[in-house]
Amino acid sequence: MDGVSMDATTLDDLERRVAGGDREAFADLYDLIAPRVYGALTRAMDADRAAALMHSLLVEAWQRAPRLRSRGASIAAWLLAEARRRCDAVRAERPSGVAPATGAGGSALPAVA
Repeated sequence: MDGVSMDATTLDDLERRVAGGDREAFADLYDLIAPRVYGALTRAMDADRAAALMHSLLVEAWQRAPRLRSRGASIAAWLLAEARRRCDAVRAERPSGVAPATGAGGSALPAVA
């Protein structure tokens, strides 16, 4: 989905299609939201751990999509909120003043499977 900005109409349409099981829409949603989610994760943890958590969050978002949409919730907002919540948990575990380690994975976004 090259060149598409994340406006409300585009996001709402993608999320509606994702909730209906459209894998192509999920890939497009990934392209729109992944940089923000991954960026939040890598500020709190190394790239390898962020990639693994990102995968886990995406699987969970796919599974929760119909329930989220039926309640009027945004899948993208849930992903961002959940990423921040997990970052807070990681930071709470880390001793004060210790920065996240840089993983071998670098800063490239993990590919959607």
